Amino acid sequence: MQLIQLHSMSASGTHLVLDLYDSAGIKKVDDPILLLQAMSLARKSADEPCRMRDYTKLTAGQTVEELSRKLSVTSPADLSSDKECFQCFGAALKDMGRERMVFGHHYYFSHSQTVTAANGDERFWTVEDRDNVQNLLGRAVASLGIDFRQVAVLRNPVDIYLSQTERFEENRQFEESRLDREIAEFFQLIANRPDPVSFPIIRYEDLCRAKGDGLSRLLASLYFSPEDIKRTDRGLIHGGNMEKWRLY
Repeated sequence: MQLIQLHSMSASGTHLVLDLYDSAGIKKVDDPILLLQAMSLARKSADEPCRMRDYTKLTAGQTVEELSRKLSVTSPADLSSDKECFQCFGAALKDMGRERMVFGHHYYFSHSQTVTAANGDERFWTVEDRDNVQNLLGRAVASLGIDFRQVAVLRNPVDIYLSQTERFEENRQFEESRLDREIAEFFQLIANRPDPVSFPIIRYEDLCRAKGDGLSRLLASLYFSPEDIKRTDRGLIHGGNMEKWRLY
């Protein structure tokens, strides 16, 4: 089994890259990753209110139970047990029925976040929380023998700022100080990656401009096999337009 982690942040081309993976037959996986995230929180404090969107009415421990039921896997009886947590996560991935999967758009792995509960309470997903779940993921895939790959897609931070401003400012979702913090945390995370050779970076701007063999080389850096590259719908990139790319 192969699992690819796409590191990115909002307005950095995440949807485009996930669509490229999908066109090549590498499908996105979500709920097992959320389950691991909930386990990471619950291992620290199972009774603490959950700091994950869509689960703010539950505690971290209850979120593990809820996602386990949703995925039809056995929830860990002992959350402090690596073996039980990893077996649960592995079963959730196996039940996806796919040999190759990718996950991205999980910005909890990228930077801190503020999560607002239904009653208006604000809960804070911290950089420590981010690092804890990434560490748990790394240990889980190593224990399970999963072929784990990581890649990052980066965009000029000025363009990230401008894109998010245009997308969210009118909806009052835009906070300049928050965005400045998120960009800084994400770029520092990528700068500190332990092995740049096995954890490559793709520039969003290069991806949008590339054609022919140049695009094939970039796709190979995203862990596309030669067969994947042949199947990839390049029209996802070159069928776009400037207005679309400004916001993607």
